Amino acid sequence: MNAARRGEDLAAQQLTIDTFPTFYTKLVSLQFPLAVSDVIEIRGVINQAADDFVKPLPTRGQLRFVRAVSAAIRELGIGAPHHADRLIHVLVMLRCLRYAHHAIAQQARRRLLRRQRENLAARRVSIKYGVWTLVATAVSAIVWLGIDDVAWPVKAATALLGYLCLDYFYSLSALTQHYRDLGQQLEALEQERVRVFDWKTLVNHVALVLGYMPHQAVEPFVILDEEPTRAVDASGGRRAALVLPAALRIGRRLIPASRTATHRTRHRP
Repeated sequence: MNAARRGEDLAAQQLTIDTFPTFYTKLVSLQFPLAVSDVIEIRGVINQAADDFVKPLPTRGQLRFVRAVSAAIRELGIGAPHHADRLIHVLVMLRCLRYAHHAIAQQARRRLLRRQRENLAARRVSIKYGVWTLVATAVSAIVWLGIDDVAWPVKAATALLGYLCLDYFYSLSALTQHYRDLGQQLEALEQERVRVFDWKTLVNHVALVLGYMPHQAVEPFVILDEEPTRAVDASGGRRAALVLPAALRIGRRLIPASRTATHRTRHRP
């Protein structure tokens, strides 16, 4: 059930730079076999992204990557040239998406760290001016209380200094909450990053989903005999199961019997 749930979630996603970490994590954690409809939808998502992907100019690192991936594909026994080329194209796309997301994540991380430093500087300023205005308010209040007929500028200065003191110290709570929010955003960004890239599992799962794996020991999907019930999708209708293989097997059992019965009828005396 968990594997089917992950397959449905992955099939409902789009493969972009923003969704790459989630898509990659769910793709490498798939547990085969999956539902046929999920395999078809995931295959469509990958193929659509690969068709829209424009391969960049080859670099030395990309050429090394292509050689390493080509060796891994040969080890899997994928001998069809068009399958191997398509799989390499998909893997190069995933590599470029990974680097693009990493660059964007690094920029976002530096921006959050800079905002945290600015927040700390603003807190120090608020504390410093808050202490100064507190002392000035206390002095002005002492003067106000020590003089019987104090002039109105002293009263106005005391009120103004008191207001500024409260404003500086009140801003500390808002700055502290903002610093916590920035820390949560930074933590979420770190958790989303793909730190370890499992290319071996990725190549195997992509080859299984695309149907390029020859003589595979792991079936990428289940058929009607192996999956008698299906979950109801969001629209309320049941997804169609793959009934053709089961029908062919039933037909192979019935056709010889019907031919034998016909033969006996024709030769009956």
